[in-house]
Amino acid sequence: MALVGALSVSPVYAHHPHEVFDNENVVTLSGTVSSFGWMFPHSTLVLNVLDDSGESVTWTLEMGAPNQLERYGWTNRALIAGEEISAVIYPKRDGTHEGAVLAVEFPSGVLMVDEEYWDYVDKYRVRR
Repeated sequence: MALVGALSVSPVYAHHPHEVFDNENVVTLSGTVSSFGWMFPHSTLVLNVLDDSGESVTWTLEMGAPNQLERYGWTNRALIAGEEISAVIYPKRDGTHEGAVLAVEFPSGVLMVDEEYWDYVDKYRVRR
């Protein structure tokens, strides 16, 4: 699998307490990109995911700020509406459909990951 870059979710923790996200629970969501907001204080990925009953559920996922993402090769066009992807995340503890992105995998097999969280993604890959 080609590693083309990394993203940083550090800003998520800069203004959100660690307790907000369940960092003991790595979840993979596969779905369709609804939107990708390239903004401060952190970028936002909105992903439509089919639940077990086949209903579409919208997840709002936090990512690094644009200046951090750019350092790892991301651009404002890295994620395009309508594109199918998988996002590896820490979900919010409150049960809402929100989370912090650890990695994004494209159908081509290309993986973009936050180098800070590679160990978690690697453990996920071994279990998969």
